[in-house]
Order: sequence, then structure tokens, then C-alpha cells
Amino acid sequence: MTGPVAAGKVLVVEDDDATRAVLVAVLTDEGYMVDAATDGRAAMLRLEGDCVPDVILVDMLMPTMDGLAFLRTYHARPGPHAPVVLITGRVMTVDEAIEAGAAGLLPKPFELDALLALVAQHTGRN
Repeated sequence: MTGPVAAGKVLVVEDDDATRAVLVAVLTDEGYMVDAATDGRAAMLRLEGDCVPDVILVDMLMPTMDGLAFLRTYHARPGPHAPVVLITGRVMTVDEAIEAGAAGLLPKPFELDALLALVAQHTGRN
């Protein structure tokens, strides 16, 4: 599959190795530059370095620092802030995700088309 030229940077924060690998592979195939972290704390360390994403995909339930703790910590830092999309298998509405500080919600299990649409929306590739 030949994707377009890189259309944005995505940080994937997911503790499940298989899910993280799928997210990274699919997004890379679509032309995105992708960085990944296994939990919220590792993602915060990435964000202190040279990782400046256009969108962050964060799993809700992770060890060390879960998605909600990541949102609080990330938004407490000086901006600008990339939009954060929560990925969760819990029952949650988009409104609840937005109230928590997220820009969107991707329920698990997710369709690849829904993933790509959300990432495109937040990276300006529509």
C-alpha cells in the first residue's frame, strides 16, 4: 500500500504490544510519522524530547499512568497542546471524553476507517 507523503506526526500511547504494533503499522502505512510509548509516563518523557506530535492517541487503561492521568498531566504543562484522542474499551461517550480534556474518543474494538478518520481530522488531512 502506498500512502501519501507524511501528513503529520502521531504519538501512540498503548500498553498492549499487539494493539500498539497495529496502530503504528497502519498509521505508518498511511504516511504518518509515528512514535510510540507503552504508558502515560513514557509518553510524557517522549514529549520532553523532540517528539512534537500533531495528535496523540492514548489508551484509557494502562499501568503507571493511565489515559486520564496523562490528560491531566499533559494539559497542566505549558502549551501548545496536541489534540488527544482517548482509546478505550470502557463504555464512555464522546462528551465524557471531551469533559476529561480529550479531543475525541475511539472505542475499542475500533474499525481502521474510524481510526484513520480521527487521525486525519486532527492532523488536517481531510
